[in-house]
Amino acid sequence: MNWNNIRLSEVTVYGTSWCPDCSRLKRILNENTIVFTEFDVDKDEKSREKLLQAAQGEFSVPWIDVGGTMVRGWHKEFPGKWNEQTFFSELEIAQAKKK
Repeated sequence: MNWNNIRLSEVTVYGTSWCPDCSRLKRILNENTIVFTEFDVDKDEKSREKLLQAAQGEFSVPWIDVGGTMVRGWHKEFPGKWNEQTFFSELEIAQAKKK
């Protein structure tokens, strides 16, 4: 899995306007020329419900939908930081579970 694979997918970010991790994720996506749709879960009830299902009832942001696979866009193991390897690994695991 790499950014080229993600560019071929429909990408949606679920976040909020006040979240620093959300801002970081969107900046990273932009830096990697990933086109994405964004939903503010504070303002959009339908997207908030989708997020709550993906996060198994725990409200946390951001989450990212890559071609129908939802994964977190933050890393509790790396507070305040982005870990690309963790992101790609979690995406691959989530995609494999869907098969």
